[in-house]
Amino acid sequence: MLLRDQSASWWRSVRHSAAVAAKLEALQSEHDRTLTLISAADGSSDDNQGGPLQQAYRAKKEQLDSALAEADALITTVEGLKAKQVECLRDLSRIAAEKSRIDANRIATGERRKRLEDRSGGQVGQLDEARAAETAAKGSLEALIRSAAELHTTLDERIRARETALADSNRLDQELNEIRHAEARADTGLRLLQEQERRAEGVSKGVKDVLQAMDRLPGIVGMVADLCRVKDPYVLAIEVALGQQAQNIVTETMEASRDAIEFLKRERRGRATFLPLDDIRGEERVPREVLREPGVIDVASRLIEYDERHREVFEFLLGNVLVVESLEAAMHLRRRHRPRCRIVTIDGEVINAGGAMTGGRTQGADGGGLVSRKNEIRSLDEQVKELAGRKQQIGLARDAAKKQAFDLSIAVEQLRRDIQATDRNAGEAKAQVMKTERDRTHLEEAASSFGSELEEIAGELAAIEAEAKELAGQQEWFGA
Repeated sequence: MLLRDQSASWWRSVRHSAAVAAKLEALQSEHDRTLTLISAADGSSDDNQGGPLQQAYRAKKEQLDSALAEADALITTVEGLKAKQVECLRDLSRIAAEKSRIDANRIATGERRKRLEDRSGGQVGQLDEARAAETAAKGSLEALIRSAAELHTTLDERIRARETALADSNRLDQELNEIRHAEARADTGLRLLQEQERRAEGVSKGVKDVLQAMDRLPGIVGMVADLCRVKDPYVLAIEVALGQQAQNIVTETMEASRDAIEFLKRERRGRATFLPLDDIRGEERVPREVLREPGVIDVASRLIEYDERHREVFEFLLGNVLVVESLEAAMHLRRRHRPRCRIVTIDGEVINAGGAMTGGRTQGADGGGLVSRKNEIRSLDEQVKELAGRKQQIGLARDAAKKQAFDLSIAVEQLRRDIQATDRNAGEAKAQVMKTERDRTHLEEAASSFGSELEEIAGELAAIEAEAKELAGQQEWFGA
């Protein structure tokens, strides 16, 4: 467009030069005509050479000469400018051709770059995808490795827990068997003693018959041995202290005792001793000072458990009995205080108030009596109940341990299968990582090749732009 504008300007200048030439020709004609008039005026009369007309003609001629000289100078300048303008137009034409060539090169190089960018752009996308796939594969592999490690740790824990549960189950099985044996022994002993108790072995016939006829004899409370409970360390001492009094029958009233005696007399059932609660009176009859002596345990009535209603009975029977640790302690106490009470050791030796001493052990007997038997029955009954409770509790614990061991065995097998599956998956993940690494390396090499070529094209485009910039500067200069 600039070249067209410059051409139009050139043609305008050409047309302007033609107009100037026409004006110059008219000026030359007027100059020639003026010279003719001056010559004519000079030939007509010598007298008129210095006249006003001639002077006017000469002034006119001088103006025309000056104008012609200026015109000649302008024509010379215009011719020079015209030659320079023609030279600039040739340069502009050359520049236009160069620009066309550069534009063509730019377009061709741009299309080449676009094609390469399209190809490399696809490669870049594939490379990004390959890198993402490689990262994902590595992450999956790491997760599988961590999962396998956790599964192995869990497997070890479950195996240890299973072994612990099996050991607990075996231990509880053994303990349960021991409890069953102990329960069987206690139950056998209890049944034997209960049978003896049912037959009232060791009880005199009169006492036995009164107790069996209690439904016909109102006011009978029970036998002394049935109405108290003795702590284990003092059973033998209390047994000896009571002696045959353990078979005494406690009644509510004297009348009830009388009726029972009448029953024994009438039926000829034997004899019995009765302790009516409305008449019997008892109290502790042991001197206080002896209770502080070494080896003294306590008054016998304080070492048993009974209903408060029967306090008078047991203080009557045992309130005058002192229990000590040993025969030596009893002898020392006797020599020092000579108390008017019976002294009984926990091993069953006795020193009576009058000084008589009793001791030893009956051949073939264990020294047991009614109190010992009843105390043992209560103890065995509690033991059987306790063993039954422990058996149930340990049985439940044993069953829970076995179930836990079974559940853990199933869990261990499942964990082993999970570990095998995880190992297989880890192997596949390793293969996938290697494949993605190869793909990524291949695409990086291709991207590097495209990058070098794109750099070369960028250099070419930069050179083209630099040349185009230089031509634009020349075009601007020549256009001006």
